[in-house]
Amino acid sequence: ESQFSLRHKSIQEYLVASFLLRRLDQDAATEELSRMPLCTDLPVLWFFRDLLAGLEEGGQASDVRGRLLHNVLASRGRADSPTHTRCAANSISLLHAAAGAPFRGADLSGINIPKANLQGADLTGASLRGAGLQGVDLRGSVLVNANLAAANLTDAVLSDLLKTFKGHSSVNAVAVSQDGETIVSGSRDRTVRVWNRSTGALLK
Repeated sequence: ESQFSLRHKSIQEYLVASFLLRRLDQDAATEELSRMPLCTDLPVLWFFRDLLAGLEEGGQASDVRGRLLHNVLASRGRADSPTHTRCAANSISLLHAAAGAPFRGADLSGINIPKANLQGADLTGASLRGAGLQGVDLRGSVLVNANLAAANLTDAVLSDLLKTFKGHSSVNAVAVSQDGETIVSGSRDRTVRVWNRSTGALLK
């Protein structure tokens, strides 16, 4: 029986992050990552980021990132496996928390990462086609030219409404220019409108 208890949660979170990093330095740590609910434990994610930064000089950080990415990609086609999906969600949350996450333009099609934390992730040009993104936190994420076709976004947490573009009803198609400054909307009445994203002004 233990004689010690942790008085400060931050010590516990640091130890969890340190333990995971040690395990990931050895192998993919799939067993541990499939049991722990890390996606909403921001201090663990932040401690992990800081600890991983300390491994940059020895080249071990890229090995750890590779193992985490492997765990994420291993969830393809395994939406019915809670073990694989939890491991993948935790892995992508850790990978995102660590600087230099390789999501921009990445092929993440078919991954299953329910409730993962991708707040502020740069997913520009990434393929998330057919991905299981149920309950994923995407607040502040950049999704310009991201492919979300057939992705399951049930209960996904998206950014708060920033602007309403008035003057076009029954809109069933939207496209964003590559620079992110122009939005085109298409309506069921077969009309098209062009908008300035920053101001919300109707251009055409």
